Amino acid sequence: MKKIVRISVILIISISVLVSLGSCTLWKAIFGPDANNILDWMPDLKEGTKLTYKLTDTQSPTWSQTEIMTVNGVTKTDDKITFQMYTNGGLFNAGNFWFIASKTRSKFVVSFDSTMSDDDLILAKQPVEEGTRWVDAGGDTWSITQTAAKLDVGAGSFSDVVIIKHEYHVIVDQPDYFYWSVKQGWIRFESNYREDVGGTLYVYASDLSSVD
Repeated sequence: MKKIVRISVILIISISVLVSLGSCTLWKAIFGPDANNILDWMPDLKEGTKLTYKLTDTQSPTWSQTEIMTVNGVTKTDDKITFQMYTNGGLFNAGNFWFIASKTRSKFVVSFDSTMSDDDLILAKQPVEEGTRWVDAGGDTWSITQTAAKLDVGAGSFSDVVIIKHEYHVIVDQPDYFYWSVKQGWIRFESNYREDVGGTLYVYASDLSSVD
């Protein structure tokens, strides 16, 4: 009898938590993001948040630059999440751009005109799982290599990182990598390049150093 009462109490508490948090939120907290719902992989960024990145290049070890991305707006619907961003220049040219994720269109993109179109840079596609691949309009291959990687950057340690690999169809063995934290968003970009064929492999990187 005590066991039955105990189980009943646990069920009541669980239902109460489910109602207060929302079923999707609780499921995500316990089991992680849903691979078939791109919206589950979006961070809860607030309007006014400032993301500061440090840019470095191993070809010039003493060089560095700071880029600040500001969240100027957040729009959420049942199907879409849009973050309006502004950058002072660095990885992107200074100005506005948008992170847009759509469940029905099964993808997450970077847009430069506030709308989702076939010309946008696709950063992730459903299912968000290791091995998912796609080819962009220019013929380059993209793939998700990990979905729960660990990464340390200036802004902290993250263990919920999705790693997206970008392979150029005209350049061999010089891929780009995008690191996306479910909690924080874009935390690192890494571009591998050579000045000459067979030459030294350099790394140009942008790491999240602080969040305000």
